[in-house]
Amino acid sequence: MELDRSLTFPSVEYIRYVITKSSSCWGQNKMPVIVDCIHIQFADFTAAQGIRDVVKAFNKRNQTFILWRVKPSLVRILEGTHGEFIYCYSEDDLEGLLGIRLI
Repeated sequence: MELDRSLTFPSVEYIRYVITKSSSCWGQNKMPVIVDCIHIQFADFTAAQGIRDVVKAFNKRNQTFILWRVKPSLVRILEGTHGEFIYCYSEDDLEGLLGIRLI
């Protein structure tokens, strides 16, 4: 049985809820939010627009939102929404963006 690794609009609404709640509870809406996208192979355009809107909300409050280990296929869909995304593809890239060494 193959696992569906696509991101669709209903799952984006759930992700928005979890990320926003976690950011508030654990990061006081100040710490960078890093979303590990390793298991997302594809997103439909509506889901990509939803992700764009989540990123916009974080940008408005000057909170960094990083998509980590994102696949090129997902980047292509996200770029079609003309959003302002920060991508990084490896742990080294992430460390460079954050200016710290991860353990």
